[in-house]
Amino acid sequence: MAGNFAVSAPGKIILFGEHSVVHAKPAIAAAVGLRTYLLVSPPEKPGWITLEFPDIKLNKSWPVDKLPFVAKSGKIPDELDEAVVGKINDLLADVENTFQHAAALAFLYLYVSICDEKTEAKSYTAHSLLPVGAGLGSSASISVCVASALLKVSNSFVRDPIEEINAWSFIGEKCIHGNPSGIDNAVATRGGAVYYKKPDVLRPITNFPPLQLVLTNTRVPRRTSELVAGVKELKERIPSVMEPILDAMGSLADEADKTLSSLGGDPVALSAKLAELARINHGLLVSIGVSHPTLEKVKSTSDTLGLGQTKLTGAGGGGCAVTIVTATDDSEATVHEKIERFRAQMPEFEVFETLLGAKGAGFAEVDASISSAKFASFIASDYDRFAWKYW
Repeated sequence: MAGNFAVSAPGKIILFGEHSVVHAKPAIAAAVGLRTYLLVSPPEKPGWITLEFPDIKLNKSWPVDKLPFVAKSGKIPDELDEAVVGKINDLLADVENTFQHAAALAFLYLYVSICDEKTEAKSYTAHSLLPVGAGLGSSASISVCVASALLKVSNSFVRDPIEEINAWSFIGEKCIHGNPSGIDNAVATRGGAVYYKKPDVLRPITNFPPLQLVLTNTRVPRRTSELVAGVKELKERIPSVMEPILDAMGSLADEADKTLSSLGGDPVALSAKLAELARINHGLLVSIGVSHPTLEKVKSTSDTLGLGQTKLTGAGGGGCAVTIVTATDDSEATVHEKIERFRAQMPEFEVFETLLGAKGAGFAEVDASISSAKFASFIASDYDRFAWKYW
């Protein structure tokens, strides 16, 4: 593609199915309106590619003729080539920061797999409006941006852009996480929502309409592995209690799936039903010990203000909570006032007003006058001015 362009991809939340999905119960994940953006622009030096990611203080360049390009087979792999990983790690020997190394590894692995020596060298500048490490799929959002940008730069789309972006971004996720489920990159690619059940059920929910959402990042760090292990230990110790709770969580996901089929065209009824299911789901998550006082403060505040129903999302123990804003006859201004009061009562938290069921991977032409530094400083409304198209 001639000229500068940008790509973007949304983050995600687990709407229903936290923890129970680990135990082979169904889950529903949905895209949120907070996104990662990536600018593709001319190279800083001819013959060199650059990855600039100011959010994690990463700015690295590599000469194209030193990259370990992979022979193209015409088939997208589903596993990493460890020999290629080793060669790329050699190029990253001076990158010690974990986040920086993971991002650079995913970028270079996708570059040598999708592009070749003849692909025009470019600079790639990423900026994410998603909190990193908060369970919102920030790494998948980045992987989708990188995969879609490289497929576009190298003119490598063959048949179905969505399927190809999804498959390559899954490889990017493998570079970052080792053994990802595929949920995060599927949501970031497609947008909307997906229904998932281990080991291999992953179905897009095609009629998920955008719904108003408040996302609250408590900024409390948590160890997902410890929380998952705690639930497993509880299940092993009192299976007669835990099995019905996990079954109920799976039933909530199934009920939400049915609700979307029947009420997808009625946002008022849909938000009310999903909010009710969210209330029940949060209670079950509290019962298995994965909530946190900060999450309960978020829920109590949203309840008091009548904003909607709040539940934790992800592993719990801190991290993020989501509030499904119940559609009512209140004016838009009144709802916004409630959200601002909600924000004011929790100044220690990060509160985002966004959408649930956002669009997936997209691209837009960008004026050459927009520098990488300016692009990386934009806020959401600046990016919204671009003429986005979606695959």
